[in-house]
Amino acid sequence: MNPVESGRTLEDIVQLATLKLPLKSYREYDIRTHFEDPSLNGVDHWLQYNKKHILIQDKWRETTSQPEVGQFLQCADRISSRLPKEDKIFLIWCSKKEPTSFSLAMLLEKNVNIVVCGTSIENLARLCILQICDCLQLDPIPSLVEIRGFSSIKTMDRSSIFIDLYDDTEDKKSINNTIDKIHIVFTKIYESIVSEELKSFVESFLPKDTQFTNYGKVDFNFFLKSLKPMCIPTKTKKLLSENYFFYVKMRKVSISLTILINEYEMKRKTLSKKSAWAKTLCSMKCNPEPISETEFYSSIEFCEDYYITVTEINEIDDTVRHILTNGSRAYRQIKNPKFENCFNGLNV
Repeated sequence: MNPVESGRTLEDIVQLATLKLPLKSYREYDIRTHFEDPSLNGVDHWLQYNKKHILIQDKWRETTSQPEVGQFLQCADRISSRLPKEDKIFLIWCSKKEPTSFSLAMLLEKNVNIVVCGTSIENLARLCILQICDCLQLDPIPSLVEIRGFSSIKTMDRSSIFIDLYDDTEDKKSINNTIDKIHIVFTKIYESIVSEELKSFVESFLPKDTQFTNYGKVDFNFFLKSLKPMCIPTKTKKLLSENYFFYVKMRKVSISLTILINEYEMKRKTLSKKSAWAKTLCSMKCNPEPISETEFYSSIEFCEDYYITVTEINEIDDTVRHILTNGSRAYRQIKNPKFENCFNGLNV
């Protein structure tokens, strides 16, 4: 696809993904129609959720010019002036490449949320959706699952990749053996998921069957980056420990998966020079992201189930944590026993 077609594809993916969210979604033409002003050019998407608004410009180009940034900010100001003054307005700049230093300064001056990803159009759209849902405090899962259907190489027939295990070419046997090992790791990842919400999310990034090469590109580090907001608890955002434990397992498995994927990529690139079959194989990326015990325990106390209520008490002492219910009765709370020395057991 040329840059214009790629840009339209990005707009289409973001638009259709936002339709899975409980909000009103307008494209550039709809914006001009709504405000009855054909001169409103520069904002690709306007999202409206209660008293919150998001104005988005998305670009899939190698370069970004200052006039393009200026046009977006000027159009955003004109739209903002027509919205209720008490409403909250967010701006998002979504692009393949990072803005130039001057363009970046212009965006930061207006407190624009900047989303950059050059690995694929689908991955950029995913990050854009995650930023949207972060601003509006919405669940991103439905939209992320919707994006999964837009593989940029979906027309490529990969149905015979894994069936060819007994091909007489030793190189094919070798790479299929590596594919099999990677698939085993992905299978174990799915087996370790205890939340349906997480399962739907993971399916947007990682294959769950032997035909995982249909995904076009598997970027495990991008998966970890996208997974983090859903799993890391904080003082202001309590999350269940099962989500946090899953994230920790993914950080740990990235070490062994890096070895397998590096082996796969070396074989794939070598074989692609002489095999049309190998050229249909997807690319994969994984760098190790180990997690230390210190980092693990720095967030664990913010899990919703870190403390459990065990009994009602009449006297207060300093040996346990206490809470008050209904302003009168006190209950004793202790640390959940499952958190004791659990770090070493969190493995896929």
